[in-house]
Amino acid sequence: MQNANKVAVIIPYYQRSAGILRRALASIAGQKLDESTHIAIIVVDDGSPREAGREIDGLELPERMTIAVHLQTNRGPAAARNAGLDLVPSDAAWVAFLDSDDEWLPNHISTALTSLQNGADIYFCDHRRKGSHGSYFPSVPFPFTKDPILSRDDMLTLTLRHMPSHISTVVFRKDVGHTARFESRLRGAGEDLIYIVQLTCLAERIAVSPQINVVCGDGVNIFFGNFAWDAPGNLLRVAEQVWAFTLLTRLTRKLPVRSDDTNVVELELKRLRDEFAFLWLRKAILKVRIPTELFHLIGNDKLTLLWFPRSIASVVVRKALGTYEVPAGYWHSETSSPEGD
Repeated sequence: MQNANKVAVIIPYYQRSAGILRRALASIAGQKLDESTHIAIIVVDDGSPREAGREIDGLELPERMTIAVHLQTNRGPAAARNAGLDLVPSDAAWVAFLDSDDEWLPNHISTALTSLQNGADIYFCDHRRKGSHGSYFPSVPFPFTKDPILSRDDMLTLTLRHMPSHISTVVFRKDVGHTARFESRLRGAGEDLIYIVQLTCLAERIAVSPQINVVCGDGVNIFFGNFAWDAPGNLLRVAEQVWAFTLLTRLTRKLPVRSDDTNVVELELKRLRDEFAFLWLRKAILKVRIPTELFHLIGNDKLTLLWFPRSIASVVVRKALGTYEVPAGYWHSETSSPEGD
């Protein structure tokens, strides 16, 4: 039998530095909750260099909070979250996510439960990221002015075009979303986007809070940690994005997604392919190293052998004509970098 006041919290964990997970757990312990609310924390140690057990030793949690640690070999954040989803207690009514380097502000779960217990299937809120932005929502064109409820169609459009929800802000009704899983073939980018699309397709009402109740941190982050020109993982990051949007394009053709939204996804896939080609050429010309990330993409998708030569040709021609725009968001890491390990 489900406990209408029990929330399962899934934390995928892979960090090198001490204190990061402990800070996230402290933010859960600091939630302002009524006495009937129970929290079951599930930490999935994904082969972390800094073991989860060392972070938890001596940690004191409130009486109505429990913590369990699941150990596995390193398989990436998607597989770690899936392991957590498989371990959600049968009596939990709600499921929340918290990345190990993120923190919840004290009213996050109480605000989420208010919306969910009033009929929403999914809840998410605004967030800020250290060194990047103080509020994410101003960049998202939400279709409402007062009623903070999205329909499935509106949420799908927003997600496919703007990705309005960070995974650490999401709480959902387990009965609705229990079958959704992360795409474990993705290890560095896009797994959360595809998951939110799948979760949204199972829901009817999505509640949105403009409150900034989540702070994203600066621990190990494969995606945000590789935007510098000379970052060793920048080409692999884009390769993962290409693979993610390849999978997303295939998925949207099977789901009840508006045709114009599908077109947007396909255009973004083309842009990412060209970005990969540009970065690959840059590394090859500068002889930074042999850019083997191409073989990573080919291993995932043999169609890379068809689109990659076309993207190379397109980038070279547009670069010669002065019409190719360098991908936005890059910087030189020796001068400025908003994220790091």
